[in-house]
Amino acid sequence: MFLLPQKPFSRGKRTCFPLPMVAESGCRHKDLNKISMEIRPKKKGGRPPKKIKRQSMVRLRLTISERFLLEQKSKRAGMGISDFIRHSVMSAKVATRFGEVEISAHRVLAGMANNLNQLTKKAHQMGLLIMAKRCQDLISEIEDHMKTMNEL
Repeated sequence: MFLLPQKPFSRGKRTCFPLPMVAESGCRHKDLNKISMEIRPKKKGGRPPKKIKRQSMVRLRLTISERFLLEQKSKRAGMGISDFIRHSVMSAKVATRFGEVEISAHRVLAGMANNLNQLTKKAHQMGLLIMAKRCQDLISEIEDHMKTMNEL
């Protein structure tokens, strides 16, 4: 049962025909708008809220070649640039800088390598048999030191 009048009515130059409440009438008659608002519940419009809301923004400066490389990699992965960077940040493994222990171990190893080179030079000057024992001792020290570095 319709609450609208059965006969067409006119408002100025426009003639309005009664329609069911579900359809839009196209008529700007005040009574029709009041009736349709009372019968139909108002729909919630817009996009549904996202589960994860990203609020922080990071700006990045790239050269043209870096930008091109980033675009190519993101296309190959089938992702957008932002998604590709986000995924790369989460899954990337970056080597940390050396600590004091590693730096001192490398210095000791470099010093041993210099000593070995000096011994090799002296062995050529003085004779190979005399220096062979000294070189073997130094090589065993270097191997021990390398084992301790690998354990770090």
